[in-house]
Amino acid sequence: MRLAFSLLVLVLLAGLGWLLFGQGTEPPQDSPDATPSARDGGKAPTLRTAGGAGATDPAAAGAGAGGDGEDASADAASGPRHVVVGRIEGLDGSALRETVVRVRGLREYDWVDAGIKTVEGAPDQTGAFALDVGALRAKHADLRRVRVDVDHPRHVVHKTALDLAPMDAEETRLEEPIHLRPAFVVRGRVRAAEGAPAADARVALYQLQGARPKLDDIDAAWIDRGTTDAEGRFALRTPEPGPVLLGAHAAGHVPQLRRVDVPRDEAPPPQELALARGAFITGRVLLNGQPLPGAEVRALPPQDAQEIDLPWIRATWIGESLHVRDAEATTDPRGAFEIHGLEPGTRNLRVLRVEGYFGRDRTVGWDDLEVAAPALGVVLDLEAAVLDLAIVSGSQPVEGAQVGMHEPQATWRSTRDCPDGTATILLPVGKPLVVSVKHQRYESAERPIRALPAGARVREVVDLGRPKAMAGLRVRVSKADGTPITSAGFVVTDDIAKNRNYGFDSGLGLRHAEDGSFLLEHLEPGAYVLAVFPERAPDATRGTWLVVEREITLVAGRESAVDVTARQGASVVVTVLGSDGKPTEAYASLHTERGAEVPTTWFYSDESSATMTSGGPGPAPSTILPPLAPGEYELRVEADEHVSRTVRFRVTEGETKTLEIALEAK
Repeated sequence: MRLAFSLLVLVLLAGLGWLLFGQGTEPPQDSPDATPSARDGGKAPTLRTAGGAGATDPAAAGAGAGGDGEDASADAASGPRHVVVGRIEGLDGSALRETVVRVRGLREYDWVDAGIKTVEGAPDQTGAFALDVGALRAKHADLRRVRVDVDHPRHVVHKTALDLAPMDAEETRLEEPIHLRPAFVVRGRVRAAEGAPAADARVALYQLQGARPKLDDIDAAWIDRGTTDAEGRFALRTPEPGPVLLGAHAAGHVPQLRRVDVPRDEAPPPQELALARGAFITGRVLLNGQPLPGAEVRALPPQDAQEIDLPWIRATWIGESLHVRDAEATTDPRGAFEIHGLEPGTRNLRVLRVEGYFGRDRTVGWDDLEVAAPALGVVLDLEAAVLDLAIVSGSQPVEGAQVGMHEPQATWRSTRDCPDGTATILLPVGKPLVVSVKHQRYESAERPIRALPAGARVREVVDLGRPKAMAGLRVRVSKADGTPITSAGFVVTDDIAKNRNYGFDSGLGLRHAEDGSFLLEHLEPGAYVLAVFPERAPDATRGTWLVVEREITLVAGRESAVDVTARQGASVVVTVLGSDGKPTEAYASLHTERGAEVPTTWFYSDESSATMTSGGPGPAPSTILPPLAPGEYELRVEADEHVSRTVRFRVTEGETKTLEIALEAK
């Protein structure tokens, strides 16, 4: 009897403990399981070139929607079903808790479409997930491709583009498990000037080159970024150990940047960043002596040829110091503005644009005003005339034209889009100008504008006449067995050699036709070369198909048709090792056996690497060369303080080859 009573008491106590402590518990922010509040997947550098799967029940997997609008769960319950299924594992094959899976809709050239809701969910205990995108496909009938983003607080973000199966198939399956690579986590806290936690402060990790942020194209090469939680805490990931730059910025404060050495075998110590309160500039903006509301005023740092922008933390590296980048404010109805969070020193005040007026108003010729922060009561007294422009075809407005202004003898034109066919433009005082109007379907037109005094206002109507006779092009892309390829990038050019070397203008009027082909509309008649990039864009960082080129002739008023059969290229993975046996920064150039250079704009790399670009060094672990046609190639590799080396190799169709190139010290 006593034994039975004791067992009953134990059961009741266990149930009470579960109710009190077992529901909704979360790890403390300082624990290894803490999750950063917000972040994006990081970019890692790559070799640079010189010259140029288990399924599960969707309900059990926690499928849902979020991030981009109203909840889709109600629609999914009653609408058609189509699930994206797969499995997530660590490198050792184990299931991972705290993982978030997001399915994002893609458009042409694999751009994420912000207008398509993100479907979000979590895998089950085995790592399997199934997210229902049926409601999205019902709403967006042309949605054929998605990107699966997998995010875990202690692993590198993984992104996979995926072609959706036909709707009647009910599911699209990732055939292979997604393996997440462990990341090295940098944790810490950001405090405001008063010592209080800086909530929603922006934090980021940047690659380091010497003592400066590493440049990636025109901005600093960021690895991971996010925002702090309510207690000012953050956790950012880097895929490799070594030195990184940690940056932070909060509204009204000066950004801060510090070096953090990430060890291989242990976590780096928590980082404490105390931000300093910045200086301020206040003032008013007047136009022809009257208050100018809606004017965007920007306080620019001193200009320097060596500046590197760190856009996420709104800073710029100039010379050997960090500055607030482009701090700005918008004038109120009285024309007043306040700009806070500046480091003390000289700034250049500039009015970039004004609400209700067309384009960047710097074309007016207003000079920057040099101001030493802090400053009170600054007055920007501007002068301008006003042009009311209407663009028509007969009596109908023409939408989507480009409008620019230039001096009568000048050849350079700065153009801006004019979506609704009307524009109100600020003009410089006392200077004659020419307004140019361009539209893809009409002949270009120009109108001279006489010199006007301050405060004058004139109206000009530009009639573009009747539309030009344009051509169309229908392209069908398929594999060798006839299976259609439903995602591709296209370029129509009259100078293919120039495009190979300097990149492509891919702004085509492209849409999917009902038969699965691609329809390119509103093309100028003439002789061209069509370049087709199966399953990727001209500037994409993925793909294994060879680029296909075809000579075409487009005739006005007609739709031409081209059938393209895609071929798989060979994938070559390259690792360059320095004299110490570790991956090193290197330059590379690739040539065919006949000495022709492989176009660098067609280079691409895997999910862990940035796009290959011409010039500049970059670490080269697991760098992928462009999809290569069968044949022999010559790869020349150069690195600072090493002896150059040339490697010759042969590839066959669809082959995957690995090259490890060891360099000797000079």
